Amino acid sequence: MDRTTLLNLANQLKELDYRYTYKRIDFYFPPEGEFSKDKYLKQMSWMEAGALYPVRGLFGGNGTGKTLTAGVEVVYHLTGQYPEDWRGRRFHKPIKSYISTINVKQLRAGLQLVLFGSYIDPGTGLIPKKELLNDDGEVQVWALSGATIGSARIRHYTNGIFDGWSELYCLTYKQGWESFQGFNADVMWLDEDPRSAKLVSEAIARTRGSSGNEGLFIYTGVPLAGKDPI
Repeated sequence: MDRTTLLNLANQLKELDYRYTYKRIDFYFPPEGEFSKDKYLKQMSWMEAGALYPVRGLFGGNGTGKTLTAGVEVVYHLTGQYPEDWRGRRFHKPIKSYISTINVKQLRAGLQLVLFGSYIDPGTGLIPKKELLNDDGEVQVWALSGATIGSARIRHYTNGIFDGWSELYCLTYKQGWESFQGFNADVMWLDEDPRSAKLVSEAIARTRGSSGNEGLFIYTGVPLAGKDPI
């Protein structure tokens, strides 16, 4: 190969490495390839159901991709960057989203890792790095405690045009059902069983909105406790 060809190849590899590190969502459910969406019909059907059903649950065994699937959809809503053939729910404005799981430890090891990636390098998860940066290049992520993220701002686009910042807040079940009162949410995502019907009821109520403008409630988990009131 000549020098020009080698340089072009090197630039392509550098771009691919950047995308794999800081824009990982591109590699999940693409239109074609080894991991194309036509190979994940259950996941696609579940996401498409959001256009009709404001309350959804995704259940399955450990390691079956529940959290990843829900995370992909939540990032679509946070950024407004939907696939061209998206048939699920769409938000045409920046959103306010809340995510929650059992405790801080599981928040850090689960939802935070999926959405943000490394705490010391946010943007290595499903949320693209550049959508976490303000105009000065500062990462718009703030800590809850220690190495646990508590809130973040994410750039949102409607029809490809930047129209403001989506907000993401983190809660834990350990904070109690009272922490799920007194606010509105466009998207509320609970990961793992809170074993509290009251907490779930309050979480769903946060997304009630107005007629035709309801938010989304998403619940992912392994039904380890078997059948329960939830």
